[in-house]
Amino acid sequence: MKKGLTFSIILFLSLSALAQTPENKRIRILNHSDRSNYLLTYTQAGLHKTLDQGVSPLLYKGAIIGAGLGFRSEKSNRIWDLTGDFNYGTTTTEAKSDFGGFQNYHVSIDAQYLWNLDYQNSYPVKFYAGFATNQTLNFRVNENMFNASFGYDVISGFGVSAFTSKSFNIKGFDINLFRWFARYHPHKITVEYEIDLPILFSYIRPTYVVIENFVDGNIDLYDPERAEFATIGTVFQLKSNLGLSYHLRNQNIIRFGYLWQYYSIDPEYSRVQGATHLFQIQFKFQLNKKSLDHES
Repeated sequence: MKKGLTFSIILFLSLSALAQTPENKRIRILNHSDRSNYLLTYTQAGLHKTLDQGVSPLLYKGAIIGAGLGFRSEKSNRIWDLTGDFNYGTTTTEAKSDFGGFQNYHVSIDAQYLWNLDYQNSYPVKFYAGFATNQTLNFRVNENMFNASFGYDVISGFGVSAFTSKSFNIKGFDINLFRWFARYHPHKITVEYEIDLPILFSYIRPTYVVIENFVDGNIDLYDPERAEFATIGTVFQLKSNLGLSYHLRNQNIIRFGYLWQYYSIDPEYSRVQGATHLFQIQFKFQLNKKSLDHES
């Protein structure tokens, strides 16, 4: 965890310096004047909880850190993006019967396509709605458990998504304090909220009662015979993302976000639940000239 935290700090400092690079020194790609294209990089850290009744009735919780990469394209009438991230954490329980806790690995790939529901900008708040798809892989490893040392959940979801935002302009001002002088140039900040709610699912997870899961080593996560299709209810997944974007003068953006993610799979043989609270720092690097019609 210490090595991961050190890496996250170094990455944050490096990306901060890159985000401040003057516009005339950056290479522009995908140079479409009617849209804003961004390269997304982010780091995140927080808390994770999981309860897998097929393994233990105990609730395990602990710290989690991660990083991600993505691409986002914004126009006045639509937004689409594709992101992927990897997170690592350790979870333990306060119970005296604890067997050393779990190492947790989480991989997710998300894609969205949203349409502007107020194309004429009749309202002060922008609102987009559309569809989202995701692929989530959750792994849990505990070498001290002889019957379930390796657990996993693989979830593919498709459903609805919504995004809303409101921008504010901050006026520039000067600060004079004895011989010290500073000038704050005008900037824009944007408050954003996004929610994804899958409705249709395909999932794979061990039953913990069949020999093939733990004796012969047959833990193929993509075995079609183990895939189950379900709708919301048997599987529930929700992703909520609240953020504050600070627009730099060189058209890059630094975004501070709070993410809450929850999922549960409730088949007949055992139920699993997981919740994650993450604080995120995201850098949005503009890849083309600023789209004039996308301004708030």
